[in-house]
Amino acid sequence: MRIYFLLFFGMVNFMSINANGLRTMEKFESIVKMKNCDILCIQETHWDNACILEVKKIWRDFIFVNNGRGNSSGVAILLRKDVVDNVTHIYNDNNGRILVLEFEYMGMVFRIINIYAPNDEIERKDLFLDLGKWCEGKCIVVGDFNVKMDRLDMTRGAIFRSDTSRGVLKKMMFEKEVIDMWREENVDKREFSRRQVVLGELKQSRIDLVLVKEDLRDFLKDIKYVFTTFSDHAALTFSVGLDKERIGGGIWCMNAGYLREEEYEKQLKSLIEYEMEEKHKENDKCKWWENVKEKIKVFSIRYARKKRFRMKREENVLRAKLNEEMRKCDNEPNYNIEKFLELKAKLSKYEIDKCKGAILRSKAKYVLEGEKCTSFFLRLEKHKQRKTYIREIENVKGEVVNDYVEILETVQNFYKDLFKKGDVDEGCMREILDSVDVKIDVADKQMCDGNITVNEVKDAIKELQVNKSPGVDGIIAEFYKIYGSLLAPILLEVYQYMEENNRVSESMVTGLITILYKNKGSKLKLENYRPISVLNSDYKILAKILANRMKKVLNDIIAPTQNYSVPGRDIADTINTIRDVINKMNRDKIGGIVLNVDLNKAFDRVEHDFMFRVMEKYGFGNRIIGWIKLLYKKATSRVKCNGVLTDSFIIERSVRQGCPISALLFVLSVEPLAAFLKKDKSINCVQIPQGGFSLIHQYADDTTITVRDEESVKRVIDCFKVYGKASGAKVNMDKSIVMYIGKTNEGNFNFKDVKDYFKVLGVFLGVKDKEARDLTWSGVINKVRKVVNMWRGRSLRLKGKVIVINS
Repeated sequence: MRIYFLLFFGMVNFMSINANGLRTMEKFESIVKMKNCDILCIQETHWDNACILEVKKIWRDFIFVNNGRGNSSGVAILLRKDVVDNVTHIYNDNNGRILVLEFEYMGMVFRIINIYAPNDEIERKDLFLDLGKWCEGKCIVVGDFNVKMDRLDMTRGAIFRSDTSRGVLKKMMFEKEVIDMWREENVDKREFSRRQVVLGELKQSRIDLVLVKEDLRDFLKDIKYVFTTFSDHAALTFSVGLDKERIGGGIWCMNAGYLREEEYEKQLKSLIEYEMEEKHKENDKCKWWENVKEKIKVFSIRYARKKRFRMKREENVLRAKLNEEMRKCDNEPNYNIEKFLELKAKLSKYEIDKCKGAILRSKAKYVLEGEKCTSFFLRLEKHKQRKTYIREIENVKGEVVNDYVEILETVQNFYKDLFKKGDVDEGCMREILDSVDVKIDVADKQMCDGNITVNEVKDAIKELQVNKSPGVDGIIAEFYKIYGSLLAPILLEVYQYMEENNRVSESMVTGLITILYKNKGSKLKLENYRPISVLNSDYKILAKILANRMKKVLNDIIAPTQNYSVPGRDIADTINTIRDVINKMNRDKIGGIVLNVDLNKAFDRVEHDFMFRVMEKYGFGNRIIGWIKLLYKKATSRVKCNGVLTDSFIIERSVRQGCPISALLFVLSVEPLAAFLKKDKSINCVQIPQGGFSLIHQYADDTTITVRDEESVKRVIDCFKVYGKASGAKVNMDKSIVMYIGKTNEGNFNFKDVKDYFKVLGVFLGVKDKEARDLTWSGVINKVRKVVNMWRGRSLRLKGKVIVINS
């Protein structure tokens, strides 16, 4: 396996700022949205209890506050729950001047001290004397120290006044082996953290510091002061980096923001039109299309690089002008500060552009009108990276591996084995298929086998979902939707070539699998990770065309007992039917047994040979089956793990999640099971009104069975075994349940035995109907409350609030 990776430091991002009072949430929101920080230290908060309640709506993690008793004090430390652990309060004074916490990060205990030193020299000296006894361990001290440590910390020509507190602080630093980290890295540099306009004159000084233990020197990175518009103090930002992790560079993803830019659009159209004129030179249309996509990628990368360079250059020029104005302020007694304020305001647009990029990369579910660009998106982007990173995993031998390459090989081998073709029993397959006695009619067969038209391509493009991660080619759905009229004839020609030559371009059938921990079970076991597949949009367009045709015929061949992906049917139909049957069994004292059967990785275990035989049995023609064989027989996937793509491997079984046609193929593959059970006369079903019988209720792989006696349960289990040998399906006994109604459990079916209710498709059903209903709604209410609380603290307009509620 060839692997390319980057070195990635595990970082905690800090920010410290004197906010000049935080009694308005607008100011606090401005601080939060400034930087993607994990630990935020604020001085001069001026918070009361009402303010703290409002802060909790915006910052939903750890919040520690020392308010003090005065109007000009107060310190707070805010920490992200998904970054640090075991946060402990160590000390605070009664004056709102000092707050000491400890926390754990990657197995190490750190101490963070936030101080807001008084203006009064005597009081400040007392605070520094008190500070020394708390500077222990891996200690980081931040805050507004209200003292100039050196002449370089002041404007040229300003008087460097005597200050006894300065001596106390320097003595403490020497004794405790604490250093001024910014000054250590900028020995002769003059830079200021506070700029205050006094009687029309700009006063500047550096009084906001970060002090660290000498042994932490190598861990602190990127220490800098960042100007703000809402405080006369700059924000002090830095990172603490620990152990190195290797993480891949990921894959390229087209930037949707560029698609509407006139310059980008003009050049891209020109590129495509030129390639269309040149395509006669390449007989292999699949190869030609791959080359076109590669050229689009190269062009987009170059365009983005040039734009970033141009924007960075403009920002640097702006900052240089701002620095020049600050030098003028330092040297000119009667300096006019209007130019300084104007340049300072212009810098804000660059932060907005950075936030827009983070929104794109974070794939935030909602970007609402009125939603301000906040650090929410920056934090979400970082959170996704943390969530998907795997530091150790258990291999097939049960050994825990933590080597970077071994982790990748373990992940690749797991999914390669999962999608490897299994053994099917030809006799069992015939037995299952013999139960199918319906077919699509001749007209529907001809419709499904018809030529693909350019209008079908255009319709499929219109149905593509936007704001979705792209496949391995990196080209997003928005590109196809914007240039649909130009691309539809091209894609039609490519598809026609694929069918005529029985070949497909490599990237079109290569899936990209991202794995996410399910938040249950051991993180060491890959079984507890959910694979999420993404496919290229050119693949999805073709699959959507085939799916649109198949949807028109499913109602005629799929029984009403299956409600998944069949037009006109709904998940509520399945839930209500099961509830009605259970209520009748309980109310009329019929008695019986309810089974809810869990199929292990149902979509991933579908054998392709069985799937194609089922399609033939239902009367589908050679042409549409040929199309699906073309897409599935040569399908491959690569797993993205820790930012690196594994080698590709062949998908020998499964219906591909993320493919528009997969749901329909799965429904077709599982429908013969229902037919097989219904034709078994030895199964004693539950009789329902109007002379009917209730036996099986399906929604995709979720299967609920209702029978009268244990002999019928045994026969149902036997039928599932036959179906499993024919299709590759496997019953997960540990997750399947059995509930007896009016009977005693005397069987030994290895299913989980429940008494009163069980969960079907997210809804509790059972003999205690009211309790089950209350349990369901309490879950719904808690979910709604969680969503509303998440959005409550954010600045949404009325329209944005309506969208959240309707979602």
